[in-house]
Amino acid sequence: MPRIRDYLYRDVEKNGQIRHRFRWNRDAKRITVKGEPGEPEFERNYRRLVDQHRRGKHQRPSQTEFNGTYRGLVKLYCGHMDHMMDIGSMAQATRKQRVNLLTRTLTTWGDGDIRTIRPEHLQIIVEDFRATPGQANNLRKALLSMFKFAKTRNLVSENPATQVEKIN
Repeated sequence: MPRIRDYLYRDVEKNGQIRHRFRWNRDAKRITVKGEPGEPEFERNYRRLVDQHRRGKHQRPSQTEFNGTYRGLVKLYCGHMDHMMDIGSMAQATRKQRVNLLTRTLTTWGDGDIRTIRPEHLQIIVEDFRATPGQANNLRKALLSMFKFAKTRNLVSENPATQVEKIN
């Protein structure tokens, strides 16, 4: 893929069609910019992508914003999921589902300190979704992933979600 200008590459597909792709680093997801360089719509879309990158939309969330609460962890994890989506490691549908499920749990533990959350507490939260076992198990997976994220960043000493049982 030859580089045309900052973050913009020319990509020739197998069928010979030429696409222009925006990618802010080699690990990032490639974004197709519609049109041809020089066209107003193309330039507008390219400029928007460059501005988003320069404003820091694609940068990882900062732990300095984290306040130790469950709500703060959900916010930090949502930023992490945005980053995962940007680099192509997470599907948009997965992110949407996890954000939906985790924000629905904020009424229970929103302002609680994450270091005091025990497996029993998370089991109760998952049990609240018992009417729809699929959602309950997806919430369990989201909690596992979120607390794994927290543990790798030394925000919690152990992952309490590992002891949460599946709903049948």
